[in-house]
Amino acid sequence: MVQMSTGSGKTLTLILPTIAYGLTHKGVMVLTVNEYLSERDWNETKVIYDFFGLTNMYINNNDSPQMQNQAFNCDITLLHQLNTWVRLSEFEFSVRYW
Repeated sequence: MVQMSTGSGKTLTLILPTIAYGLTHKGVMVLTVNEYLSERDWNETKVIYDFFGLTNMYINNNDSPQMQNQAFNCDITLLHQLNTWVRLSEFEFSVRYW
């Protein structure tokens, strides 16, 4: 897990390690603090992930549980974390048991 400050180039920094681990096909979750950043980062990096043949999806708040399960089965999943206990516990469950 890596935490970076605003304006420090997170989108560019995440590409190489995400691809490297994604190529193991064990699943990578890229977590951001809000939905806008998750969607933006996915739109900016999807073409690169596709080039390497990595399955990838973005999860938003309105996705059905079926769509979320499909995303978690991808090589790369982009999502955001709300500051609520429910979302945090869902994320922890996903990391531990994915």
